[in-house]
Amino acid sequence: MTGIAHFAKLPGHIGSRIVAGATKVLSARLAGISNGTIPVDIQNRRESNDNTVGAGSGVVLWAELEGGGIIGGSAVGNKAIDASLLGEEAAQDLLRGLDAGGCVDEWLEDQIIIFMALAEGTSAVLCGKGELRLHTRTAIWVAEQLTDAKFHTEQLKTGHTIIHCKGIGYSAN
Repeated sequence: MTGIAHFAKLPGHIGSRIVAGATKVLSARLAGISNGTIPVDIQNRRESNDNTVGAGSGVVLWAELEGGGIIGGSAVGNKAIDASLLGEEAAQDLLRGLDAGGCVDEWLEDQIIIFMALAEGTSAVLCGKGELRLHTRTAIWVAEQLTDAKFHTEQLKTGHTIIHCKGIGYSAN
């Protein structure tokens, strides 16, 4: 599990507190299942004041799965949220994605649709439990309108959804 806590025009302890909050939640969950074999490496990074309009913070976390999938979690700071709670929020977001059991999170689901449409042959992706989100269903609809790709979804007894696609085999000249 990896991540980056970003902050700008704020005191340096903000990044450390975001990291501490995220690490606390992830380490607590991993302690019971991995015996310390899954590393948690969250960096904090002060952004250059030249690259920002105002003060702010945020954190992005991701887990790279053994089969090649990526699940992410994130949170954006504001004045009302303690920095450590921001890290905890992002970690909980990541854990929700992992608990859903797919090989991509809800935010990556819709992003891979165009690649499935353009790919040659048939591709499939195992999504988490529950219905596909509106943004994923919309991405499928748009891809079918723009290409000759054909999608269908399959609901498994486990509650997971598989998106299948017969792609168009696009290649650039």
